[in-house]
Amino acid sequence: MIAGSPHTYILCAVKRHAISLGDRMSMMKIKLILTLVLIFSFNIKTVLADTAIKFNGVNSFASFDVWQPTGPFKIVVWLGETPNDPSKKTYLLSNSNTKEFLLFNQSSVQMKFGDKYLGVWSKLNFYQTRFLEVTVKNGELIASDGLKSVSVKKDFIVPTDVSFNWLFRRSNKFSEGALQGLGLIDLNNIENSRNFGISDRGEPQLISANQDSFFELHNITSADLISGLDVPNPKVSDVDNVSSLAELIFAKYPGNPMINNESNTGNEYAWNGYYWLRTYLHFYNVSNKLKYLDMAIELANKMLSDTDLVRSTNGFSATNSYKRAPKLFLNERDEIAPGWKRSLSDSSITVLTDGMILNGVMRIVDIIKTQKLSDYYNFADISILAAQKIVDSHDSSYSVSKNSSIKGSFYYVNLYNDNYGDSGLYSNPLAHNHNLTMATAMLYLDKWSDRPDFYKSKIMGIIDFFTENLEYQDDGTCTWNYNWDRRGPSYEKYEDINHGHIDVGLFVVADEEGYFNNLDIMNCLAKTAVERIAIGPGPIPQFVTGEGISSKGEQIAFSYDWRELSKFEPSIINRSNNIMRHAVSNITWFRQYAALAMTLEN
Repeated sequence: MIAGSPHTYILCAVKRHAISLGDRMSMMKIKLILTLVLIFSFNIKTVLADTAIKFNGVNSFASFDVWQPTGPFKIVVWLGETPNDPSKKTYLLSNSNTKEFLLFNQSSVQMKFGDKYLGVWSKLNFYQTRFLEVTVKNGELIASDGLKSVSVKKDFIVPTDVSFNWLFRRSNKFSEGALQGLGLIDLNNIENSRNFGISDRGEPQLISANQDSFFELHNITSADLISGLDVPNPKVSDVDNVSSLAELIFAKYPGNPMINNESNTGNEYAWNGYYWLRTYLHFYNVSNKLKYLDMAIELANKMLSDTDLVRSTNGFSATNSYKRAPKLFLNERDEIAPGWKRSLSDSSITVLTDGMILNGVMRIVDIIKTQKLSDYYNFADISILAAQKIVDSHDSSYSVSKNSSIKGSFYYVNLYNDNYGDSGLYSNPLAHNHNLTMATAMLYLDKWSDRPDFYKSKIMGIIDFFTENLEYQDDGTCTWNYNWDRRGPSYEKYEDINHGHIDVGLFVVADEEGYFNNLDIMNCLAKTAVERIAIGPGPIPQFVTGEGISSKGEQIAFSYDWRELSKFEPSIINRSNNIMRHAVSNITWFRQYAALAMTLEN
């Protein structure tokens, strides 16, 4: 909120009792929340996204609790604007109690370590890109404008020797400029990182794992807002096309890497195979090269040939020893499930595992049928029949009457009786991502099987269960829980970003296919992506509420499905690219490659 006269704004992370939101919230639920504390009261002025705060060079600045890296670090800045004078220095960061600082002009960067000065001079173009990145390692500083990087090496460069708590100020010198976002990324300890942003209403935003963190703006007025900006769009990586990326992937993971493994189980196919399928399909969609579709089909055929039922015919897994499964397979031990057991050590048949695998397989079917690729119709038809059988095997685990508060959900099976129906189910429904990934598969089955709309009532029940439990916020965002628990909110937890991509994925597909025409909900999901999650160039939070810091491995989830909400918030593309630039800077496993693939459009 911005007023017409100077005020101080403090954004802080504090531990509070959550305020009741509808019948599902209670004063017993304690959450770590981001709270905007306004020192004075004034009228709200709404501005267009995306927004920057302008510092006047006279007395305005920002302060925050001292940030000191524990090892190598990265500072990333979205500049709202840079001074017209190319030589004018801007003190970006400093410490109010020590001598270190970071300054820049349109083409240069200077940093002070103790009594030593280090710089990169006249080699970059921050004026053009509005993106500034400084990476500091032992003995090395790398400065980048998002397109070009320059490195300098000196023995005195020690990352842990610097700390900062001021923006656009050093001592009594105030700098002119504008800030759209700032990331302080501790490469040694992601939870010591910070991410600052500016909401579309001009409010400061903060993501931090430290509940005592704050971000305070001083002497800022309504005149100090710059609205309607684009989010800077740096290069995600040196790989800029799908062919080059495919070469890198296949060099590290030759061929179709899951094909020759005879012991793949549901877990491997759900949490590895699914993302391989998404990668191959993205390569195909972007390049229109059938070789990538062929790879997806080859892997999908392998998946379908490794169901428990198929394997039972070749002696690999011929017995029913399920710990958890739809009631039929617990009551009738000579019956073999048509889906996939989770692992060799966990012989469970679950909605989540089967749903994730079929979610991927049915995306292939959708491409084949939509594009009328008749040479692949046999695969598509066989896949549809197999998927129907697997989905139908979970029918007894679905209920609309187990709990009157839940429109429709799958449930875990009660292991301690032989009953079918509601009495054969535990009281708590499955977590939302379990339901929604299966609903995605069912939606494609409704579209392409010879039983149109056969699953629609189940799908809509699952959608209603989710949407009726959204928590709407005043800023247009919405939050939701990972799970619903009959014992009350204290047994629930908020959804994390990683599982959240699965939730969002269903709504992206449902919107595309006309199953779900609720613009308010699509807008709130997209608004959450830009106002709670990807608020700036730094790391994203762990939860959809904006709490915590996601691990590096979880950061990449924003490249899936969340990214596809750009139809409703176009800046999500550039925000996603910024996140991926950091999340895939040192690629060590295939999911990072897969996430990078989603950023490539040619």
